[in-house]
Amino acid sequence: MMLSGTDDIRVVAEVADGAEVASAVDAYKPDLVLMDIRMPRMDGLAATELLRGRDDAPAVIVLTTFDADDHVLRALRAGASGFLLKDTPPPEILKAVRLVAGGEAMLSPTVTRRLLEHRTHEADHVRNRHVLLANVERGTCFGALENVQSGGRMPKSELVKQRLLVQG
Repeated sequence: MMLSGTDDIRVVAEVADGAEVASAVDAYKPDLVLMDIRMPRMDGLAATELLRGRDDAPAVIVLTTFDADDHVLRALRAGASGFLLKDTPPPEILKAVRLVAGGEAMLSPTVTRRLLEHRTHEADHVRNRHVLLANVERGTCFGALENVQSGGRMPKSELVKQRLLVQG
């Protein structure tokens, strides 16, 4: 394995199942766990959640072939400091291990780009929602909430209904 061939990184244990991660961490006290998602019995995301919930938890990098948004977000919410795809070049994986062990975070460029796109889309949605709410508050609605029959002005009862729809 590429990690074993370096002078500054030492592999202390390997496990085949997420259910074995906690006991391996207890036994070997690693600074970092390189976690796969796909494992029998307990997947790597569940193992990350359990591991990072501990006071003495090591850093976690998720290394996987799965780059689905829900996997990335779940790993990051669980406290993983890195998310790398298995097609990441070995020198970049080594760099990530060193950075994360030093307290930094590291995401594959593909994952970073998708998170930024997701965040930008989310920010646009929130901004548009605020514009709609402001228009509803003034009683003048445009776009999806425009009341064509009243020339853009809404009666109070319709205003309340639209506010409820916009606010969720």
